[in-house]
Amino acid sequence: MVNKVNGFLFAALLIAMAGLIAFSGCSNNSPLSSDDENSDLNAINAVDAVKNLNPLDHRLLAKGDPETYLIDSAAVSHEFDDDGFEMTLSLDRKTIKFIVPEDAIDDDDKDIIILGEKWQTPDGIVYYYTCSPSGLVFEKPITLKQTLENTNYNEDMYWYNPASLSWEVEDSDKVVNGIVTFDIDHFSRYAISD
Repeated sequence: MVNKVNGFLFAALLIAMAGLIAFSGCSNNSPLSSDDENSDLNAINAVDAVKNLNPLDHRLLAKGDPETYLIDSAAVSHEFDDDGFEMTLSLDRKTIKFIVPEDAIDDDDKDIIILGEKWQTPDGIVYYYTCSPSGLVFEKPITLKQTLENTNYNEDMYWYNPASLSWEVEDSDKVVNGIVTFDIDHFSRYAISD
């Protein structure tokens, strides 16, 4: 009888753990995630919510939400070449560099475009990058280098995974003297919560 009770309790514990893991996979705010990660994802999701209201003109709609609004945006484009190059954006007087190494892709006829946005949310600042053509894969990773307000801690860069319909950590780096550097191996949507 004791073995049946222990077996039942063990099975119930396994089912409860499986439910917790399944629940955590369905939400960006997982009980298994750190508070910093939840705060980052809350901030990024707040931006997405405003952008999804009207994808063609989210800047106008952002003014209607006093807590989540666009601070600045800028775009840069470049015809890809084999020689390597830098693309520079300025958002709210902060310089952001995308450094493309020599021979990063083998197709010289691609025009690449990066739209950068800086947003204010209830959970802090979000830098949001839309890099196109989406899905472009690099043979050598390109580098995103930018300054952030918060210093001397680890920062995560998230990418939007269309297969899982969720934001996932793409790269992490330590912020040193206000500068963080991330590697990008493909074009997608990226976000950094500062």
